Amino acid sequence: MKKINKLLLIILVSSCIKTYCQVGFGTNAPHSSAVLELKSTNKGLLIPRMTKIQRDQINTPILGMLLYCTNCSNQGLYHYVNSKWTFWGGKIDKLGDIKQSYKANDHQGWIKLNGREISELTPTQKNVLENILNLTALPNADNAYLTQPTQSTNLGKTITSSALKLISSDIPSLGNLNVSNSYSVQNTLNYDDFHISRVQTKDDNDNLKGSEVFSDNNENTWSDWIESAGRAGDWTKAGFKLYNYTHNISINSSSHSHSAIYNPNNTHEEILINHKNFYLNTFIYLGN
Repeated sequence: MKKINKLLLIILVSSCIKTYCQVGFGTNAPHSSAVLELKSTNKGLLIPRMTKIQRDQINTPILGMLLYCTNCSNQGLYHYVNSKWTFWGGKIDKLGDIKQSYKANDHQGWIKLNGREISELTPTQKNVLENILNLTALPNADNAYLTQPTQSTNLGKTITSSALKLISSDIPSLGNLNVSNSYSVQNTLNYDDFHISRVQTKDDNDNLKGSEVFSDNNENTWSDWIESAGRAGDWTKAGFKLYNYTHNISINSSSHSHSAIYNPNNTHEEILINHKNFYLNTFIYLGN
C-alpha cells in the first residue's frame, strides 16, 4: 500500500512540472494561494530533526531552509537567513543573560552561579566568561541579593556589607517637648573691721605728752605701748574700735526652658533587618 501511495505521489508531482499545479494532502481543494496544503485535525507536519553538528554540516544551505535542532542552546526551529542559522520564534538567549529558575543544575547553556572553578566549564563557556564578560571567576550568588552597582568595576562581584541605612521615615518624630527649670541663690557674708580713733604718746616716766583724735572718742580697745622708732624715750599706743559688717549677696530667681518638636500622632515604623525571602537559583547564559 505504501509503495502505491509513493507511486501516485511521484506521478502527481511529475505531471505538475510543466503545468501549474497545487498539491493537497488531506484535502481535494488546496487553497489557491498555496503550492502545498496539508490538512489534518489529528496529525502535524514533521520537518527534519538533527543535532547542531549535523545542521552545521549542511553544504551551502539555501535561504529560507527550515529544520529543527535537537540540542542547540535554544532548542527548536531554525531557518537560514543572512548567511546563518537563526532561531525561529521564542526568546533568544544572549551571552551574559541572567535568570532565576527552579532548576537545580546547569541546563542548555545556562550555568548556575555557585562560585565553582571555571576549569569545570567547557572551553566555549570559559572563553565567554573571560574574554566577553571580562570575569576571571564564576560568581557565587548563594544567599546574595541582586543589585545594580554604581561602578561597573563591581559587575559580577559579590560584596559583603553590614551597613544599615536609616531614613527619616524610619525614625519617630519628636514634638513640643518642653523642659524648664528655675533657681535662686542667696548668701550672707559676715566680717570684722576696726577703725583707729586715737593715738597717745608718753615718755619713759609715763607722762602723757599728747593725744590725737582721728574719728570718734569711743574706742573700746587699746594697743600696747610701742616705743617710737627713732625717738628714744617716746612711747605710742593706739585706740581703736571693732566693727562687725554683714553683706547680703542675693541673685534673683530666674527660669528658662528648652523645646523640641515632635508629632505624637506619628506611627512608628519598624526597621526590617531580615527580609522575607523567596528562594530561586540564579543562572548565567554562557552557551554550550
